[in-house]
Amino acid sequence: EANACGIPVIVSDIKVFHELVEKNVNGIFVKTEDPAALANAIFSLTTLTENIDPRRIAAKTTEKYCFSIVGKQFEEIYSEIDRGNLEK
Repeated sequence: EANACGIPVIVSDIKVFHELVEKNVNGIFVKTEDPAALANAIFSLTTLTENIDPRRIAAKTTEKYCFSIVGKQFEEIYSEIDRGNLEK
């Protein structure tokens, strides 16, 4: 949601977030359970914001998660369920 508004994010450095965040473009990764790393990331974010393009972040997020794309994915899932092709 933050990226959709053009705001960079701080996220845990776990696999799933690497699908969503590009380091120093739309966010920063932080080692999990490391308060010092989080503090450093928060500080880094203040300098990162000088070099980011909020419109670009928002546009890329909108492009990837727009209603037509996500809606189509849901439609495909519901169709598979309706046909009984998805496992419960």
